Amino acid sequence: MAGKYRYDTEVVRIFYDFAESVVWFPDPVDYDESRLSSALVADLRAWGSLHETGRDEDYEWRSPDLRRQAELALRELARRLGRELGSAFEIEYDVDRATYRSPHAPTNRAAAAAFAARAAGAEW
Repeated sequence: MAGKYRYDTEVVRIFYDFAESVVWFPDPVDYDESRLSSALVADLRAWGSLHETGRDEDYEWRSPDLRRQAELALRELARRLGRELGSAFEIEYDVDRATYRSPHAPTNRAAAAAFAARAAGAEW
């Protein structure tokens, strides 16, 4: 019997895991295919780069300031992603599974449509 899993159809995650993208739905989402705004993609890439350069070989933050910078940026990125995708998607954005869902229609209809198409193909 076919079903749907929330992480395939509704929950978009932002996290760093040595992939080309920090946006997952359920797998890393190629930025070019995401249709997200260029400004948001640039900031998502910068946040990913912060993880690459801001952590040492034991994956510990090099300073408390870098960690705070990453955490603050992550919350803002989640809100921006949520606004672009609209209320159909919940954004999960930290290890404690904090979430954000915009109460509004998407500000980026092309990106919302791209993510909706991924969700539509997620039946298993």
